[in-house]
Amino acid sequence: MLFLYLKDINENKINNTFKESSTSSLIFSLIFLGLCAFWGFVIYKAGNFFNFSSELDVESLFSLVFKLIGGFVVFVMFLVCLLVFWVTCSSFLATLKKTNWIMKISDDGLYIKYRSYLNSHFFDKAPEVVFIPAPEIKSVYEVYSVSILPGCEGGNQEYKNIYLDILLNHIETSGLKETLDREINTMFEQKGFIKSKSKHYPVSVPESGVIRIDWKSPKSHIVPGIKKTLNILGYYYFIDSMLQLETKSWDKAEAEELDDLILELCESGDDITAVKVIKQRYGYNTTMAVKFLDEMKSSLKEI
Repeated sequence: MLFLYLKDINENKINNTFKESSTSSLIFSLIFLGLCAFWGFVIYKAGNFFNFSSELDVESLFSLVFKLIGGFVVFVMFLVCLLVFWVTCSSFLATLKKTNWIMKISDDGLYIKYRSYLNSHFFDKAPEVVFIPAPEIKSVYEVYSVSILPGCEGGNQEYKNIYLDILLNHIETSGLKETLDREINTMFEQKGFIKSKSKHYPVSVPESGVIRIDWKSPKSHIVPGIKKTLNILGYYYFIDSMLQLETKSWDKAEAEELDDLILELCESGDDITAVKVIKQRYGYNTTMAVKFLDEMKSSLKEI
């Protein structure tokens, strides 16, 4: 297992590349661009919102209030759609960069890029790729996971994820685990005008000797799909054809399983859901839940 910079990869040796799909972000960008155009047209046509009579009686005063409220609501809707369009458009443009890839196959092994394509604006002063030589790979298999987490309105909501797991031949993964924790908890030096860090962490180490890639979930949609990917990998490695199933429910998990679920949410960048699970399971308020989560993270670093 070697940690590399992007510049260290010899593209002439690469046989296949797997990356984030551009389709979903493009569709959302076009939808919110259309909504921006719609609300902009409404604002343009609703100029009478701001045409007021100089003589105000009670009736015209009520009319003025309703016009102001209506104009404010329309303007806020326009700003919200504009903001979402900017986010989705930025995501789409990120998928067009050369840094948009998650895994590359060569005859010698696998290159796995653990830094998200959404964080390509960081300077490459730290490695962001791990190379797994072919002899170190024991098998590759698909994991279908269903997580039952608190919903937005008090009920439960199912989240379905598909992972690609890479089982190693007695290789120590603690170094990779530390690197991934650093990727989550460190704010690296950035270039350009983008000053934010996306909480998208597509690579994890669920247990010793296993590297997991988030292939299809609310945050990731890697192409080609998992079935075609396994067919391609089958030319190089042993494919465990038995589908691995995982079901995790926040309200039924034992204490240790619940801690694992919370930490898994943190590793995927979903601190908000992790706090929500802590609040509902332990009855904490938001401040106490955030403190509890921070203490969990701190204790994990000390191990």
